[in-house]
Amino acid sequence: MYILGKTGKKVVTDDMINALLSTLEEENECIRSNVCEALGNIGDKAARNDVISKLERALRDKSGSVRRSACEGLEHLGEKLDMNKLIRKLITALGSKDMNERRNACEALGYLNEKSAVYEVTRKLIKALKDKNDLVRISACTALGMICAEVATNEIIIKLASALEDTNEKVRVSACESLEMIGEKALTDEVIKRLGDALEDNSKTVRAGVLFILGKMGKRVTNQEVINKVVNALKDHETIVRRRTCYTRADFDSIKMTNELMNGLVMALDDVQDDVRAGACKALEKIGDKIVTNQVISKLLNAAGDENGYVRLHVCQALGNMNGK
Repeated sequence: MYILGKTGKKVVTDDMINALLSTLEEENECIRSNVCEALGNIGDKAARNDVISKLERALRDKSGSVRRSACEGLEHLGEKLDMNKLIRKLITALGSKDMNERRNACEALGYLNEKSAVYEVTRKLIKALKDKNDLVRISACTALGMICAEVATNEIIIKLASALEDTNEKVRVSACESLEMIGEKALTDEVIKRLGDALEDNSKTVRAGVLFILGKMGKRVTNQEVINKVVNALKDHETIVRRRTCYTRADFDSIKMTNELMNGLVMALDDVQDDVRAGACKALEKIGDKIVTNQVISKLLNAAGDENGYVRLHVCQALGNMNGK
């Protein structure tokens, strides 16, 4: 399939395209996915009605990788594809009684990311955030993140932030990922507060995801209540959260050094997990000589003998940044 897709367009024949179409019925999802990709790589010459019809049908495939490849294939068929007509079909499918059709339509609208219909598409996807089915809501979150990385409005950002309170963990994780895709413009005061609330989520994946967002946007976070929650996450019972907290702290310029935070980072130097200890060193390295005490220096010197090379590296860098003492 790969070879056929990469074959020069001038030598592609209808028989080759027909052979590819016949294999879209294969049981193996990798083959079906590769066929969609190959048809897209052929481009304009494959933009026949039967090819378009088959690729549109593949948008409803049971395999996510096939659906994704079908979207990519359709995008590459050129001007012969009526993209507006396809988007209309997908928008209509969002109202289907079939959960799979609604989910697949959300996915496809996200992958295709058609700018000409962005207002109507995002309006429908926002509505899908309230769908009764978890998988549809997950797909709607993801699609909004993909579409709105460039065209996010305050309404969309607030709706995604509201999804952080969804009853389904995977929806909340998807909301985190989409807010991260949108970037700094997602961090309004209201969203920052909602992210702070999500640091108390019962899912370690959500808590870690929130910390990742806050770490990337650390310079924008000045809400002291949220900052306090970040500091408290150093004592989280889950390794992934403690590790993420250390690295998040390293990216924060607005967290004031307090005894509690300093003690938390120093305690993290004794954590059983290598990457938590390394993260604590990196945070101390970033803070530099702002927090130099005998206790900190003593702990870092002890950590210089750590069995993990990455920890030792950041210990050396942290000590080097404390050249004022």
